[in-house]
Amino acid sequence: MTRIDFYILSSAEQHTAWLYCCRLVQKAWQHGHQVFICCEDDASCQAVNDLLWTFRPDSFLPHSLASEAGKTTDTICIGTANQLGEHCDVLVNLCRETPPQFSRFKRLSEIVFQQPEWLNASRQRYSAYQQRGYPLHKHDVAA
Repeated sequence: MTRIDFYILSSAEQHTAWLYCCRLVQKAWQHGHQVFICCEDDASCQAVNDLLWTFRPDSFLPHSLASEAGKTTDTICIGTANQLGEHCDVLVNLCRETPPQFSRFKRLSEIVFQQPEWLNASRQRYSAYQQRGYPLHKHDVAA
């Protein structure tokens, strides 16, 4: 069964959530995990792609955009919910909605920031996962 972790940020800025995503992905990659970052749209995918190159001057995270042909099997892949490809290890959700087929992943990381619309959607997802019996873990993060 998929383990679901909610990372609750104190910030209301989406950019802060994207930066925290980069830190989380770096940690997962260092532990040998394959990661798919699920974004709302192509513009969000590009923003996260750019941040993965620049969020730390001393880091290198090999990654690609799922929109690039044949790239959905890379160790770190960024895409939208309809581009999940063959990944099944770690899914990082940066969307308001629950990603389809999330249950095929070993872990789902939900990054929550304090913008009212996104916070509401996160609460609804938490409740839905809880009702379905998924193991839930909550982490308060000072990002």
